Amino acid sequence: MGKNDARVVDLFADALWLSRVTRNKHSIEQWYELWEILKQTPTEEQPVLIPAVEELIRKTDRRRTPRSE
Repeated sequence: MGKNDARVVDLFADALWLSRVTRNKHSIEQWYELWEILKQTPTEEQPVLIPAVEELIRKTDRRRTPRSE
């Protein structure tokens, strides 16, 4: 597992837990950080993970909506 892979797993776990507990600013920032890392880290799962994270961001942060390019 590469450095970015481990970071993605950690961020995803932390953000998912935080978003279930509360919709606070910290969890929203983690979803955006994860989204940026996923866009820059080509993996087999990228086509599935990016839309999933975008949907979670939409549910968590009503002020902004990320868009894949």
